[in-house]
Amino acid sequence: MKNLHTNQIQNSEELGKKPRILVCGLGSRQFLDNYLKLLSKHPLAPILIAGTEIKSRVDYTYQQLQKSGIQNVKILPVSPFSNDGEMGKEDKNNLNRLIEQESINGVIITTEAIAHMPYLKLAVRKGIPCLVEKPLTSYNGISHELDKAQQILKDYDYLKKAAEDTGSFISIVSQRRWNKAFLFIKDKIEEVFDLYEVPVSLLRGAKNKGDWMGPKQLLTKENHPYKYGYGVLSHTGYHPIDIMDFTISKISAKLGINRIEVFGQMSFPGEVYSGTKNAGIFSENLEDLNIGGLGESSVNGVYSYFKNSTKVALVNIQVTNNGLCQKDFYQPEGHIWDRTPGTIRQESYTWTQGPFQEIDFELYQDKTGTHDSLYEYGGDNYGLITIKRNGKKRNVERISIKEFETGTERAADTCLKEAISDFIDRLNGAKIVPRSDLEYHEIPIKIESGLYQSAIKNLPVSIKIRDLD
Repeated sequence: MKNLHTNQIQNSEELGKKPRILVCGLGSRQFLDNYLKLLSKHPLAPILIAGTEIKSRVDYTYQQLQKSGIQNVKILPVSPFSNDGEMGKEDKNNLNRLIEQESINGVIITTEAIAHMPYLKLAVRKGIPCLVEKPLTSYNGISHELDKAQQILKDYDYLKKAAEDTGSFISIVSQRRWNKAFLFIKDKIEEVFDLYEVPVSLLRGAKNKGDWMGPKQLLTKENHPYKYGYGVLSHTGYHPIDIMDFTISKISAKLGINRIEVFGQMSFPGEVYSGTKNAGIFSENLEDLNIGGLGESSVNGVYSYFKNSTKVALVNIQVTNNGLCQKDFYQPEGHIWDRTPGTIRQESYTWTQGPFQEIDFELYQDKTGTHDSLYEYGGDNYGLITIKRNGKKRNVERISIKEFETGTERAADTCLKEAISDFIDRLNGAKIVPRSDLEYHEIPIKIESGLYQSAIKNLPVSIKIRDLD
């Protein structure tokens, strides 16, 4: 199968000096488990100069870096940021000083989403390019407070203008934009649009993180926490919103989509776990989960793309942290409710393009072994694309995700590597066609905000994308 959407860059000798990198969230699992090994494999890997980490994790972070053979990295201890998304004056002064002293020219942000905005503001004001994990920003209490839900729209506008003013850029690691299976689907959608001028009229996306946690974990967990009032939509829920919009983005621009209407509903831990009270599953007091302020466990959203008053496409999205996982049929190491192994991350999508094409994509990921066949669910990485077409030549095409994999490398696992490589190459002077820069996330960010706003108000929300004709 041909290599889809590959950026062409110069030879590594022509790319310039290695960039000097600051990592915000140096001790995060995402950076230590994923970014660190990928950064070291790049032909012109950046020089890891410094990072920030909350004070209680500094010693742990040094230990983990040393285990990886990383020496001489400065760690700047910082205090947890306030609920309004601001960094303390002392931390800000220390960080500014460090950036100047070490000639930092690239920032990677792998913290929790509620800490993104202070780092982004500081870096972009200085004209320093940033690579930041999705979603762009979030806030303590965003699941319950309307002003927080609306603030992420203001964050987008502010950062977009700041990047334009300083000639910088912000690239968001929304990994599916580099996934060759989704790029293949995007090509198929655009192919039919070019033939028949028929847009995608109906989209459906569902994502389950497959991470059943006991009540105690929900109240104590610090990695992707729920106790601070932001939940699955601010953790993993951005992925399906973004990839569905990305696959139709070229068509949306041609059609002049300029408004979305959103209606969202959310369920919270006290509601999700209420059915287990008499099941004998939990020994903890479930009343703890009924306290106000916990983040959402599941989201159901219905939204529409409009051109002025004309409804162009209908979308349904469902995201949950609590669904099928191996805790149902497989005994992981340790007590079943004390740890979170056994996760099966599941995604399924449908794109309906008038009478001419329907595309279904079902994806399961876990780490329990390999398949007996390309089409067997429950192994290491199962994915199946089914394309049904009408017209003069009716046909059904089925493509396994294995078609997009290279050697032993899973298609899903190459995405982060390519996102990081694109960022490094751009810092080194390569001419890259941006795939996930901030300005290409306007609609997904506005949908995310709209879902929060609508769930809080229990009313539909209309949000303008661009000026109406």
